[in-house]
Amino acid sequence: MVSVRRFTFGSRIVLALAFALLLSGMWHAAPARAQDPTPIQDSMVAEATQALPPVGQKIPWGNFIGAPVIPPATIGLWVWSEDVNGQEVLHLRSGSDGAARTFSGAIRTHRAGNFYDLAVVNGTGDDTAELTTYDEFTFSLVTTGGGEGVDVNWSGRWLYLDLFVNGAYVPGKIFVGASGAPTTGAPIGTRAGLEGLLTLPLTMLDGPTAFVKNIANGYYLYRDDKGRFHMRLTTTSENDLVTYRGHIVSEDSKFRVVQDFRGDARDFVRITERGTVVEFKFHTKGHLDGMDWLIKRKDRPDNMTFVLRMDGGMAAPNISLGSNPFGTIKAFTFRLVE
Repeated sequence: MVSVRRFTFGSRIVLALAFALLLSGMWHAAPARAQDPTPIQDSMVAEATQALPPVGQKIPWGNFIGAPVIPPATIGLWVWSEDVNGQEVLHLRSGSDGAARTFSGAIRTHRAGNFYDLAVVNGTGDDTAELTTYDEFTFSLVTTGGGEGVDVNWSGRWLYLDLFVNGAYVPGKIFVGASGAPTTGAPIGTRAGLEGLLTLPLTMLDGPTAFVKNIANGYYLYRDDKGRFHMRLTTTSENDLVTYRGHIVSEDSKFRVVQDFRGDARDFVRITERGTVVEFKFHTKGHLDGMDWLIKRKDRPDNMTFVLRMDGGMAAPNISLGSNPFGTIKAFTFRLVE
């Protein structure tokens, strides 16, 4: 006859505690699993598509572009953007009727956009413009006649404009776009979408690249004669460490990464958003890192949007396209299109 041993409630507790301790020991003795790379969906991809902040008036992008005819001896600030060979240029021009008036404000785009080559136009000693951060600038124009202003190159998906006349909101004296239509609210905003990004021809990736191991720090992007795209990274010496991080968006198709070069255990390359986004991070120290990829749909254009960082900041202008040297790109976010 088989003897059946009965466990008291107290003995069950002892067994449970012993089992828990055994599992704890096994857990701590097991080798640590590599953690998945921190998702950058919220911090990088999202920053390129974040909604325009609350504004007093949203202006359609089509109503914001094009140069107006500015009437003489008229009080106002005229604001517009124009595309110059794929580069969006923002213009501000002030006017007055002979009395001194101060036009001032702050204009910004989001973290994935930026301003560059900021300049005062026809300014006097009391006119100023300053980049306060890469994605914001402030200005002040003291005007008695007209023609003074600010020009700045920019690349981003939207603009937020907080504009003042003598320190106050006066929407009826702020005019936008080719029509010179007066605004009706403040602050004002316009959402440009992809049209606001620096846009260059994809053929700029063609031609022999300057890349060799231990060349200057930066991104080297090129396309070979078989249509394969390449990104190469290095540092100028074995003692330098540069963290390259970013993402590329295929606007009309999907990615296929055919090869990657990862010299650090923390490096990663992954495709997200149903194949339309490739995200990467490389900790590069003297060696060669990077990746090669193809665009799957040959019946669609190979249009791509790039967001590239170095050590947490903008990679621009340390971005080489094909045989073009550094300095071609000054935008944080840019497009290459067929």
